Amino acid sequence: MMSYETMIGLEIHVELKTRTKMFCRCSAAFGREPNTSICPVCTGQPGALPSVNREAVLMGMVLALELHGNILPVSRFDRKNYFYPDNPKSYQITQHFRPLSTGGWLDIGGKHVRIHELHLEEDAGKLLHTPDGRTLVNLNRAGVPLAEIVTEPDFSSPEEVITFLTRLRDIVIYSGVSDGRMQEGSLRVDVNLSLKERSGSLGTRTEMKNLNSFTEIRHAIQHEAARQAKLLDSGMAVVQETRRWDESAGKSFSMRGKEDASDYRYFPEPDLYPLRITEELLQEAARRRREMRPEKKERFMSQFGLTDYAAGVVTEDPETASLFEKTAVLSGDPKAVSSLIGTEVLRLIRETGVPLSSSHLTPEIFSEILVLQKNGKITGTVLKELLAAAYRAPLEVSSYVREKGLLTVADPEALLSWVDEVIRENPGPVEQFLSGKEKVLMFLVGQVMKKAGGRADAETLKKMLPERLKKDRN
Repeated sequence: MMSYETMIGLEIHVELKTRTKMFCRCSAAFGREPNTSICPVCTGQPGALPSVNREAVLMGMVLALELHGNILPVSRFDRKNYFYPDNPKSYQITQHFRPLSTGGWLDIGGKHVRIHELHLEEDAGKLLHTPDGRTLVNLNRAGVPLAEIVTEPDFSSPEEVITFLTRLRDIVIYSGVSDGRMQEGSLRVDVNLSLKERSGSLGTRTEMKNLNSFTEIRHAIQHEAARQAKLLDSGMAVVQETRRWDESAGKSFSMRGKEDASDYRYFPEPDLYPLRITEELLQEAARRRREMRPEKKERFMSQFGLTDYAAGVVTEDPETASLFEKTAVLSGDPKAVSSLIGTEVLRLIRETGVPLSSSHLTPEIFSEILVLQKNGKITGTVLKELLAAAYRAPLEVSSYVREKGLLTVADPEALLSWVDEVIRENPGPVEQFLSGKEKVLMFLVGQVMKKAGGRADAETLKKMLPERLKKDRN
């Protein structure tokens, strides 16, 4: 078998988080009823004329700046002609001859990845294949603005690709240009892959279309590299083509021969003027740049004394980072805040399916709850209950605590009946403790806490229980 070097380039489609579509005023929101966000422009009706979404241009510029690109003073839109059922116009408005930005780079783990260009375009619709063999078309996505990032073939492994995409996903999320939700198609990847002999020239490449998870990307790259190597080892040629990866089947299928530029019959879009980037636009794009995740993570470690792991957790996305920072300042206890975010808040996000940005948990409420616990007014169990309540609905903390009777019970007399019940119900652990197994004490404390609905003061119980047990023995 020959030894080959894998050469990988990426085409990354980023759905821009604008309110409306690229060339019309239809909503670009995800998840609406099929074919309700459409109009004559995005469905290609005769005589309908496009107009450029200024916000999409600005978002593309912000992303280009974050990727160290060279924004061209004049770019233009072109027609890419092709027929497909989810493309009602039979052409796509894109930027082929003069993109928004050229060049750029992103460093990952000591490797310098070159970016060829970033251009703006409109998305196509979406086909839905039903179990009974029908194909339905949803055109809500047709016309949604995209920024397409094209890299040079600088990757040699799926690990490098995923590291790059993870970093890029952080950039698009933190810069505010996209939500980066791969499962919703907000970030989709085409993988161009070829093999070459260690001393030979670049081989024929294939393209794997519309991969939208890191798992798919990893498997598709591994499979395609192995498939091409097997062909070459057998003396067969690799055919330039577009392939579709089927994750459930664990293999790819040929879709069509790979088109060249001439197949798309590109020509300048006749209904749009060239896009001129003014100094005013450049300044506005520069003002929109934000602190990126690596910088924020380093600052949190330095400013708040977080570990590398904790800083990574609270900077998972901008909303979480904002909640952490504001709550840490208000409460004065950044380590407790980071710990609760990494456990309770992330659990609530998973359990409710509600993103943090749509919850009712504010830094002010979070801080108020934490301060109550620090001052001994509520227990850790009650703190968790309050966080869950505040996440799901608006909450007035002090009223809720008062009405539910959640203040910590620290009076030994008030705790006595619960303590005696636990002693009567757990003769085995009681005997173990009295025989010298002191670790059993925490089990007994936990049982009293259950009786008290989580309101009993643990420190009081740790002092009270041994005294009560020894008194009973005597």
